Amino acid sequence: FLISSFLIKFSFALPNPCLNLFDENFDIDGNIPENTAKYINHSCNPNCETDIIDDHIWIISIKDIKKGEELTYDYCFDLENFEKYPCRCNTGKCAGYIVDEEYREEVKKRNQSKIKEKDKIAN
Repeated sequence: FLISSFLIKFSFALPNPCLNLFDENFDIDGNIPENTAKYINHSCNPNCETDIIDDHIWIISIKDIKKGEELTYDYCFDLENFEKYPCRCNTGKCAGYIVDEEYREEVKKRNQSKIKEKDKIAN
């Protein structure tokens, strides 16, 4: 069973915890009842990606997706308040927080520094 792509409606809404903002014009808002994209979780090793085509946000598969497999895409959050958004995908690429791939190594380094600091205090 392969899902090639499907259309996700976009909305212009106030920020909320289920909001994934693409730019100043497009977002996926989980507070819109008919928006099924709210059921797609983040993964640091996703099987889908997003693209804006003809003023619509598309969720597009980037891997074969088996029947019953969860759809995921990278929410690509920046570093602002990243500690508020822990990631539990447990993939090899995971930094422990929902951040864009370009920030994951930096977040991993910050986490290691915090662990070392806690060890110093404990000893």
